[in-house]
Amino acid sequence: MEPGILNRRVTLYRRESKLDVAADGRGSGEEIGEWRPLLSNSNVWARVQPFTGGEGFSADQVVATSTKEFTIYFRVDVLRDGVRMRVLYEGQAYDVVDVVEIGDREGLRLRAVARAEG
Repeated sequence: MEPGILNRRVTLYRRESKLDVAADGRGSGEEIGEWRPLLSNSNVWARVQPFTGGEGFSADQVVATSTKEFTIYFRVDVLRDGVRMRVLYEGQAYDVVDVVEIGDREGLRLRAVARAEG
């Protein structure tokens, strides 16, 4: 993979989950998820390409979707946890829906979706 094609900075986040339990042992017991930057080098170089775009309906509202493909250097942590990840690019968060390895540990292609309700 040629380094010159990775010309955009993105930040990688992983969804961390914990149970809702108060100090007195009470709480809903529900799983609460938080998005946190990866501990090891969360700001990476990427190639960003549009994948698709469209509209659909959700709960009687029009929902616009934008899918982008982010190409990054290979990382074991991203390959392992890919669909529990999010990419932040130009202030917009994209949820990763698919991760594909490029070559033999050369890079990764992350397909990610941003949704904006309107």
